[in-house]
Amino acid sequence: MRSFKTGPNDSGRRVVALCREYFGLSSSDVYKALKKKDIRIDGKKISSDMEVAAGSTVEVWLPDSFFGKKDAVLEMEDAGKYEVVYESRNLLIVNKAQGIAVHPGAGIKGTTLIDNLRSDFACPELALCHRLDMNTGGLLMCAKDKKTLEDALALLKSDLAHKRYRALVLGVPTEGYEVRCFDGTVMNCLESYMEKGSDGRVYVHDTKTPKSQRSVTLYRVLDVYDTEAGPVSDIEVELVTGRTHQIRAQMAHIGCPVAGDGNYGKGQVMKQLRTKEGGKVRYQQLFATSLTFGKIDRSSRCSELSGRKFSVNPDFKVKFTR
Repeated sequence: MRSFKTGPNDSGRRVVALCREYFGLSSSDVYKALKKKDIRIDGKKISSDMEVAAGSTVEVWLPDSFFGKKDAVLEMEDAGKYEVVYESRNLLIVNKAQGIAVHPGAGIKGTTLIDNLRSDFACPELALCHRLDMNTGGLLMCAKDKKTLEDALALLKSDLAHKRYRALVLGVPTEGYEVRCFDGTVMNCLESYMEKGSDGRVYVHDTKTPKSQRSVTLYRVLDVYDTEAGPVSDIEVELVTGRTHQIRAQMAHIGCPVAGDGNYGKGQVMKQLRTKEGGKVRYQQLFATSLTFGKIDRSSRCSELSGRKFSVNPDFKVKFTR
């Protein structure tokens, strides 16, 4: 057993995050300890990831071999890792970190982002308006009630909501034909057909096949950098359709996979990429960086977003040699 006493800056923080910070425990080990009631706060056994007050004594009843152990699997490292970008009575927009699953699913361990948001905001009805891959960071919009969710889903399917991403891709893409976007930006348009296989991967075809769906992606190259793996382009992307793994699969299809993408990337080339600290690039370098809204009717629960734009900077990890 080991214990610690919380300080003034720990007030309101949760048990799992504190145990990770103080002891180096993995999230999965802490959740297992909670399930078995092997964690106590001021002598009282607890079974959930609750908030802790300053001055509390936290006891963790685990063997010494668990303490300081590093998490060797890609799982929920810090399910509460997000920043609030916007909040109102009906809506919530957060900036999600990479490596965090937004909702439960096969192979997901521990609590997810939506679990923590519902708990942190005391809103059990809180729901995702759209999704991001576990290893994609950036803006995520949530609704606080069923009616707002319905209006938000309708909005996101309309031409009044535009989602843009930033990504680092290998090489310099030139494919596609030029189009002018809603805000006057000129981008290249990629059109193809995507089909989800039984292995969970997405396969891209140049022509229509029986099980494929039309996929349209817009992009433009913002800059090109030199890396140890060769030239890498910083691109801005806008989705016209919203297929599974659309950006990653389509960019790989034209020979410019997203840097750090282990599923669709070029394995040997990817291994040459390095982070700014000199380590391997762990996550795909893809971020949802902006949400822009047109004029929304006042009858919508999302009317407060009318004419607004929310944006964040991409947290790219790749080391540039230029």
